[in-house]
Amino acid sequence: SAQRFDNLYTLHLEGAPLAGLYSHGQPRSPREFAAAQSKIRTAQSQLRQSLAAAKIEVLATNEVLLNAVHVRATPEQAAALERTPGVAYVEKIRPLQAFANRALDVNSVR
Repeated sequence: SAQRFDNLYTLHLEGAPLAGLYSHGQPRSPREFAAAQSKIRTAQSQLRQSLAAAKIEVLATNEVLLNAVHVRATPEQAAALERTPGVAYVEKIRPLQAFANRALDVNSVR
């Protein structure tokens, strides 16, 4: 149902994701990678604590391709999250429309 996708937001956090530390498929150095991962996880953990205190549901986190926390929040809460220290910007998640209906029929998935 469309209601499952209401009020979903991605909080893009300040600081590059871990993928930004890779050069030619390899991390720049294990120490640099570990330090960056620890910094991201600490920031996300602190944000998760403040989100829990505000009764905002955390759905998932991402540290590899995005430095982000995905939440379910009211539009008013999302607007307030824009002003949260460490949050670069807030993006509303929009549901995707599947266009592969024929492929599903051909593969007997339906």
